[in-house]
Amino acid sequence: MIETMKHVTVVCLAQDRQTAVEGLRDLETVHVTDCMPPSGEALDVLARRSDALNRAVALLASREPAAQEDEGRSPAGVIEDVLAQAGEIVHLREKHTRLQRGLSQLAPWGSFSLDSIAELTASGLRVVLSTAREGEMPEVPDGAVLHVVSVKDKTVYFAVVAPEDVQLDLSGAALPEETNIEALHADLVECEQEMAACEAKLDVLAVAFPRLKEAQTVLADEVAFVRAREGMGADEKLVYLQGFVPERDMAALLGRAKNNGWAVRTEDVADDDPSVPVKITLPPMFRVAKPIFDFVGILPGYDENDVSVSVLVFLTLFFGMIVGDAGYGTIFLALALFAKAKIKAPDKQLILNLFILLSVVTVVWGWMTGNWFAIAAKRLPAFMHGIPVLTDASIRDKNVQWLCFLIAGIHLSMAHVWRAFVNLNRRRVALGHIGWGFLIWGNFYTAVELIVFPGSFPKFAIGLYAVGVLLILVFGVNWKDVGGVMNLPFDFINSFVDVLSYIRLFAVGLSSYFIASSFNGMGGMVMDLSPWLAPAAVLIIVFGHLLNVALAFMGVLVHGIRLNTLEFSNHMELTWSGRPYNPLKQTKTQS
Repeated sequence: MIETMKHVTVVCLAQDRQTAVEGLRDLETVHVTDCMPPSGEALDVLARRSDALNRAVALLASREPAAQEDEGRSPAGVIEDVLAQAGEIVHLREKHTRLQRGLSQLAPWGSFSLDSIAELTASGLRVVLSTAREGEMPEVPDGAVLHVVSVKDKTVYFAVVAPEDVQLDLSGAALPEETNIEALHADLVECEQEMAACEAKLDVLAVAFPRLKEAQTVLADEVAFVRAREGMGADEKLVYLQGFVPERDMAALLGRAKNNGWAVRTEDVADDDPSVPVKITLPPMFRVAKPIFDFVGILPGYDENDVSVSVLVFLTLFFGMIVGDAGYGTIFLALALFAKAKIKAPDKQLILNLFILLSVVTVVWGWMTGNWFAIAAKRLPAFMHGIPVLTDASIRDKNVQWLCFLIAGIHLSMAHVWRAFVNLNRRRVALGHIGWGFLIWGNFYTAVELIVFPGSFPKFAIGLYAVGVLLILVFGVNWKDVGGVMNLPFDFINSFVDVLSYIRLFAVGLSSYFIASSFNGMGGMVMDLSPWLAPAAVLIIVFGHLLNVALAFMGVLVHGIRLNTLEFSNHMELTWSGRPYNPLKQTKTQS
């Protein structure tokens, strides 16, 4: 459920600005909006601290800590050391690049010293090092000597020696300051060692990464507090702050205002106000949906519908069908239960509960289809053989395809029924959505006719199309909107394409099975060559299944998420334009 918000204006004396914002922060219910652009030295200082902290966190995020225990140094000290080592690494990399470039420039010339060239010059001779393409060598004047040093990639590297009074029309080759190859190699090795030392220091500092992440949260709260204080509007001796508060929390705000002598004005918010934040409250049994939206990073708009439960139900089903292997699901379930016993943090527990649910559905679907690590049914116990309608080779694929289209019909028509229900007071809109629902079920029967069971198209499906199109044309089209009218044929086509797109559940699940089966077969062929190759066969099979699991998870992200956030959302008229509700608060640290 999307919480109803109230727009509030809190007014206090200018001298109470600090304590008022502190009091609102303690409530942890006020989502603040700027009355004026916040600025000031305090914000500038926090911005610099935040930038340094974010850079330090980014530098340590992918590192494996080399130390076992955190020394407990202050975050500021850790940040300073991290940025110092990172800066030194940047400097060393630039130096490394220069040295490599110098070695590349010197490689065709071999090792020599500029001092020897200077001695020749002092004795009255000129020495020019130059290059030319093969077949384009220059002619040297009388008295000059040309010596080819090397040829590389059809480029000739040569030296010309001549008396000072002989004119040489040659351009000199680019050379580094240091021309001793051995010295350059030594400098390069030393530079690489220094870089490795800096990297090792960063690996040691990575043990403080959890504290830096915690510091990020604390600093974000501090920045929000200062922004709220500095962004307050002012009117002579009074200052005021504006924002949004959930309707259910208004009593607490009014009570705090009465105790502190603040004035509070409340207003209803417009549904189409883009600045209204979205706070979703879910029943306890459906709170496992929250990690899905946190991961994807989307929220419905304030004027839209909360589809958390729908996304949870259908994404769970899609996950089971795409992964599709009861063996994988059993492993996932065991790992999730083990982690749940070890990890007690509430937010992590919620993620693990979601993963347990996904794993259970994967086990159920894999058992129903008889898929256990893509092992042939004849090698499995009878209770693992699944149910005939999903395992009989003559009908299973058709049945799964039919099921995919059935899910499409339910999922997409549910969106229109939902929209019709919330628009009961707008009968034309509601009837238009009912028309689209009829059309989708007509599309279901057409898809089944074309792809699954030719000749199965029922006569009443023509009626579905007729009623659906009639309702859409009469109630679902704004005939004054030229653009909408022009797009109507494409909307009809897209509704059919959306139903067809659910066949991806069958296709991705099938590909996952054949990938696993292929690696099993490769492992078996290696075993057939010699029993001594059993370790290699096991490695091939394990690698194949790990790769398959990774591809399956990618399939869920690409296809399972898409069916909810694109196909379903388009029919649900969701824009996912919601702004997260982020009230003033002060995060308590564990230390």
